[in-house]
Formats: sequence, structure tokens, C-alpha cells
Amino acid sequence: MQKIKKNKIPIFFMMILCAIVISQSIFVSGSDDEYFRNVIKNNNTEIVFMNNRILINMIIALIESGGIYLWRICNIVICGILFGCILKIVNLFSGCEESGCINFGICCLFFLIPINVLSSSVFWVTGSFNYLWGGVAGLLFLFPFLKLLYGEKSTKIEFVMAFIGGCYGGNLEQVSAIQVCFSALILIYCLLKKRKIEKKYWMLFGFSVILLCILLILPFNKERNVGAISQYYPDWYMLSFIDKIYQGMTNVCVHILDKAAILWTFFTVVMWIAICKSENLTIVKYIAAFPCIYFVINILCKCNIFGGDTINLIYNIQIYKYQDITSIYQLIPVMMVCTAIFLEAILLWFLFRKNIEIFIGEFLLYGAGIVSAFVVAFSPTIFVSGNRIFFLMDLFLTIIIGIIIKNMIKNNIEKKLDNILIICFGCGSLIICIKYAMILHGVVWY
Repeated sequence: MQKIKKNKIPIFFMMILCAIVISQSIFVSGSDDEYFRNVIKNNNTEIVFMNNRILINMIIALIESGGIYLWRICNIVICGILFGCILKIVNLFSGCEESGCINFGICCLFFLIPINVLSSSVFWVTGSFNYLWGGVAGLLFLFPFLKLLYGEKSTKIEFVMAFIGGCYGGNLEQVSAIQVCFSALILIYCLLKKRKIEKKYWMLFGFSVILLCILLILPFNKERNVGAISQYYPDWYMLSFIDKIYQGMTNVCVHILDKAAILWTFFTVVMWIAICKSENLTIVKYIAAFPCIYFVINILCKCNIFGGDTINLIYNIQIYKYQDITSIYQLIPVMMVCTAIFLEAILLWFLFRKNIEIFIGEFLLYGAGIVSAFVVAFSPTIFVSGNRIFFLMDLFLTIIIGIIIKNMIKNNIEKKLDNILIICFGCGSLIICIKYAMILHGVVWY
């Protein structure tokens, strides 16, 4: 009973919080909602084949044709599954489920994800199918492999859910690539460790590879890209390979310094605290302090506490084409953010080097998030897609923060502090959800 209380109540409470916002979501006129909801009514299946995500498009058309209430119910359930996946992964890599308050707090980290990302990937009807549902599908698929990495066996239900998640995620480019690469690296590690790998893991991996190949072979994305280039990015063919790489880097860096500034500041502060508590080497503590200070100053700049040419030189990113760079100084902000990203990966090693499985799991989540956001650089819809392309990166980062926090505190939380924290987390999350419900009614923030 105690275990159920500590794991299920936080999930149900988070579902209620998400329901507050989702209850205000409606079909947005002029968006894809308008087309998908009328597919069955008008017997027009062209939109189903507008890209390679045929299965996803069929599901979108089916559910949206059922009306807004059907989507709301389904989306709230998916949100519940998401929080269940987050807690399962965090508890797996922390080895404890001792505090319902901490579980609830970890779920509340979800609301550190920027409103622009949540609006277009969770609370927008059509966007939720491609991002929220895709992210949940990916986590369901990866969970058995994470348990394999940690030396634990998965249940039959977990394998069935992984198969279902693989089917859905295998129809989304970002998620499908993550599924294949993530599972392949874990299987390689287990082979190097000479661990026995059951056939069902290989079958699941092979299934994901087949789905990714099918997704890449289907021809419908070509027509979509031609239309996107002519409508949104006429200069696309003029970009060199280096331009696209630099464009992807700057796009990720702009998101980190702007919309996701609070999330990354929180992440670097938590990392710094964890390093200070666990690491004896002073130099490592100084290394951990650099990204922390950098992102804290970025927040202060946004509050107009700091300013001037020097600050703009460090934080202001405006160049999106490598060929347009006229001075090496214009590269400084991108170099600073990339350095911070690299240092955080190194710090994960110092933090979890005594437990290599936790480090590998965290590093794969960290890398998968960054790469999933970067690869959009090779799509002409990189800018028109808005901030929803960063959903997986921001989601994986909240999971990493949860693992760090839970490993850092474990059994050191007193019961009185439990009660104080649960009140603070609950009130804060409730205020955020009510505010979201007010400002996102019938609107999508891209």
C-alpha cells in the first residue's frame, strides 16, 4: 500500500494538473487540426500521405474526428504514462522509491520545460501526437534496454509496452533514430561485458531497425520538403553542409540561452551542488561552477540586471549562416554554450564514474536529447517547426535532473521537509497550470 501511495499518487496529481490545461485546449483554426479533424468527414486521405508518418497521421485523423473530448481524455492518459515512465527510469537509476514527495517533485520538473515547447508539443492537439505521444513511445521502448543496462530483467508487460511504443515511435524520425541508436549502444555494451542477452531484446532492436528503414525509404517526405522549401525557406538549396551544421548549432544554443534558460540554469546548479557533495578534487568543483555561473548570469541579463557590449558579446546569437560571419567574436556565444554542454557531459562522468551503468544511461539520455534537437538542422522546416523540436531534449534533461537529485539525497530527507516540499511543489505547479490554461486557450505558442 505504501509503495502504491508513493508512486501512483504523484502520477494522478500530475494528471490532474495537466488536465487543467488540456481542458482548455481546442482545435486551432488555420492549423493542421482543421485538416485532420475533417479527413473522415470529407473522405479526403491526401493529408495522411503528406509525409512518411502514415501510421501517426491515421491515428491523428481517427482521434481528431472523434472530437476534442476524445483527444483530451487520451492526452491526459498519455501524460499519466509519461510521468510513470519518468518515475520508473529515475527510480531504476537511483535504486530507491522511498519518498512520495521526491517522486512528486521530480514529476514537477516537467513544468521547467518552456511554455513554448509545452504549448506546441503537449497542449496543441495535432502537435501532441508527434511530440508528447512520440516521446512517451520512445521511453516505453527504451525502458527494457535501460533495465538490461542496469542488470535487471523486464516483465512481459514491459516488453509488450516496448513493442507498442516501438511501433508508434518508429513512425517518427527523431524518436525512431533514438530508439535504434540508444538500444544498439546498450546491446554493444552488454556484449563487451559478456552478459547474456535474451532473444527478445534482439527482436525488439531488429524491429526498430526495420521501422527506421521503412520510414527512410518511403517517398512522401520528398514532396513535403519541396513544398516546405518553396514556402518557408527558398534559400535552402544555397546552404552548404557547414552552413547547415552551424545553423543547427546556433538554433540549439539560442533555445538553451533563451526559452530553456531556466531549465538549463537549474540543471547546472543541481550538477554543481551534486559535484560539491560527492567530489573531493577542487578542480572538478571549479569546472562544475563555470556552466553554473554562465547560465545564472544569462538569467540575470534577461532580468536587466546586467547589460552592455561585453554581455552581448557572450550571450547574443544572431548569425545563422556560417558564411555570413565577419568576425571571430560572433562565434563566442555559440562556443560558450557548446563548451558548457561538453563540460556537463564530463561532469556526468565524475558524478557517476563509480557506477558506470548510471553514467552510460545518463550520458545516452543527454546525448540523445542534444542530437535530436541538432539533426533538425538538415530539414528545411527547422525554423517553421518552432520550439517543439526541442521537446525531447528538454524532457530528457528533466529526467537527468531527477536522477541526479534522487541519487544525491536518497534517504536524507526528513519527514517534516517532505511535507513542506510537497506543499511548495503542489502550489507552484498548480499556479503554473492555471496560468497556462488562461493564456493557451485556443492559442499555440510556437
